[in-house]
Amino acid sequence: MQTGGSNGGDRNVKVYKPFGDNFCDCQEFDSVLKQKRWYATNDISPDSTHIIVGSRGQLSCEFCPKKAGADQSYNLPFLSQTNDQRIDNNLYQFVFLIVDGNLFIFANNRAILFDYANVMVVKNYPAVPSGDEELS
Repeated sequence: MQTGGSNGGDRNVKVYKPFGDNFCDCQEFDSVLKQKRWYATNDISPDSTHIIVGSRGQLSCEFCPKKAGADQSYNLPFLSQTNDQRIDNNLYQFVFLIVDGNLFIFANNRAILFDYANVMVVKNYPAVPSGDEELS
């Protein structure tokens, strides 16, 4: 699955499926995302839900497919805290599913443990001591 893009595709979702030995098929679904996404990070949960984190100018996360009764994006203050718009330095956060079911999210010089099921930060990690906020 690929989310967002440019030229009118910034709210779209593309799903790729293998088709034969050397081909794949792509379906594009228009206006699925609540926020315009370009340079977002996607990760997949054990229940096959995708979490879409950040993007140029978007300091939020959302899910695809949408959870029942939750057709929205969620503000993620961590992305605001690690963003410097003067240098557009907060694209493609590093996102990893941890064995306990939470997400480890690293952006610039900071990281959090994120409970995506309840949309809440479980732990804030100390900043990387180098002070360099352009790591990601």
